[in-house]
Amino acid sequence: MRGPASFQTSRTVKVQLLNDEKLLAQMRKDTRYNIAHAKRNHVAVGQVPPGEAEINTFYRLLRETSKRSGFGIHSRAYYKDFLDVFGDQAVLLLARVDGVATAGRIAGRAGVEARSMYAGASHAHRSRGDAALLRFNAMQWARENGCSRYDLGGIDPTPRRPDQAKIMCAPARVSKVCISSKLDLEVASSRIRKLSNGDIDHGSHGWCVA
Repeated sequence: MRGPASFQTSRTVKVQLLNDEKLLAQMRKDTRYNIAHAKRNHVAVGQVPPGEAEINTFYRLLRETSKRSGFGIHSRAYYKDFLDVFGDQAVLLLARVDGVATAGRIAGRAGVEARSMYAGASHAHRSRGDAALLRFNAMQWARENGCSRYDLGGIDPTPRRPDQAKIMCAPARVSKVCISSKLDLEVASSRIRKLSNGDIDHGSHGWCVA
């Protein structure tokens, strides 16, 4: 018998967090263009406090993306609990165009590694490059908090060609990344499930990374 499918991915790409110039140089040409385009068009990207309004905005974007792309998501309370439990080891980032939220991302960090955990984007209001700029901003947040690697959060577990492991913000040279089949932050989801059952101390903000 097979158990239920995991919400987490089985393969991923990890990027070395170099300075901005070198980090951008590793990216594909179209990704660099999208980031520059978003900056030129004044896409506002940054960290926001995980208040009720901000969580509602993020969840709306995530739910829209899940319906559009056909993947499952947790309840709204799950993402609020994730941010509460991990405190300053997690971050909620939003991209806005003319004041309208167009993309959101939650990232987490532990030790020298950070990971993209959850992300969503609006189809109707998005501007070219807002999601790429948001991911780049998450990498900067991780580096500023002492991380040297950033896990992009998953790739197709059965790519038809080796080059399909390179997703939108992955470096252009495969030698610069690490392909991993271990779910480094699977324990994060386990901790939130325990939280929902009242089996975890809200004051505990750590997790283990192998």
